[in-house]
Amino acid sequence: MVPKRRSLRGKGPTPRAEERTWHKAYKEKELREKRKAANPYLAAKKRGEEKRKGAEEIIIGRNACLEALKTPMEAKRLFLARGLQKDERVEQICILASKKGIPILQRDRGEIESMAQNKAHQGVLLEAKGYEYKSLDDVLEGLSTPLPLFIAVDGLTDPQNLGAIIRSAAAFGAEGVIIPHRRNASVTAACWKASAGACAFMNVIRVENLNSTLERLKKLGYAVVGLDGEGEREVGKTGFESDPLVLVAGGEGKGMSRLTRTKCDMEAKIPIEEKMESLNVSTAAAIALFATVEARKASCRKGQNT
Repeated sequence: MVPKRRSLRGKGPTPRAEERTWHKAYKEKELREKRKAANPYLAAKKRGEEKRKGAEEIIIGRNACLEALKTPMEAKRLFLARGLQKDERVEQICILASKKGIPILQRDRGEIESMAQNKAHQGVLLEAKGYEYKSLDDVLEGLSTPLPLFIAVDGLTDPQNLGAIIRSAAAFGAEGVIIPHRRNASVTAACWKASAGACAFMNVIRVENLNSTLERLKKLGYAVVGLDGEGEREVGKTGFESDPLVLVAGGEGKGMSRLTRTKCDMEAKIPIEEKMESLNVSTAAAIALFATVEARKASCRKGQNT
């Protein structure tokens, strides 16, 4: 009987030339890395990349940093490029940062560029503390009114619109603003500015899934009214004003998503002139909040007179 021939055992894929210590390509790779380490600009860029990874939010540019420092948002450090020629804005930035006790640090331009991800930084960056969103459970637990009012946004992309909605929510006594975690604007420096400081005390609640949150609130007795130009009734006249209520505003242009529409008990419109197609989403949200509050006041007065 002829014995079976043993098969050769493979040693795995052949390593690349750069990974073989005896190969010329390996030595060239080592030389390249040494040259990079010796290059102060590249070393500075690497430090900037490391700082960017650890930062919560980086605000870029002179105007953006100046406006952010005028808001109550918390900042950690101010970075200035070495050799930066200070103009009036930079002077104001430094004065505001000093008043707030924010460290002012000088960094090589390569490090600044890396932290700014090559965006136009004008030699000025501000590292800000990430916004602390509220928990829906905590907000619901702390409610003290029998008729709470929330406003939710679905697919909003402009942080300034979000800030304006937060400002209106605070002005008309809403309990909170609900935003989805994905595909939606978040609380940034631009949002802080547009909110006129309302971000500091308004409950901004970020949820993983907006539609699941709306379903949950409906089970808790909330009515959900979506804002849409083709709505069945006018805002403030939906019949749900005397219930705990969530108003839902859609994103710019597209409005609410199809799935979010299915979660609404009704869609309400704002009557406007035919020559105008629509209103800005933050304006529409403000009008809807006002109309709801006024309808509740009218209902309360009517109840007292009967």
